[in-house]
Amino acid sequence: MSWEQVIGGTGTAVVALAIGVMTYRRSRAVDAVSEQSGAVTEARAGTSQIIDGLNGLVDALQDDNKRFREDIRLLTTRLDACFADREQLRLEVARLRRKYGDNADTPPSGTRST
Repeated sequence: MSWEQVIGGTGTAVVALAIGVMTYRRSRAVDAVSEQSGAVTEARAGTSQIIDGLNGLVDALQDDNKRFREDIRLLTTRLDACFADREQLRLEVARLRRKYGDNADTPPSGTRST
């Protein structure tokens, strides 16, 4: 073996060692990324469950809101009817006061009791 062969072999070994070290580091980086992506996948699954739960909650609240609006519409209709009845009763009371006075014992004004 000559010195030229030893130097050439050593150079080749150094290059091979450098490539091996870089490949090892790259595989460690890939492992770290794949480990993080696994965690990300788990986090995505958890986030997906949270989003699904919130969507279900929003749907339930919208259904409740729809029912509340229907109840309010029904109660508003009933309240309008009560106000109309009240107005009719006020008119009737006013008519009766004109006819009989402020109370039933007092004759209407303009008439004399004998």
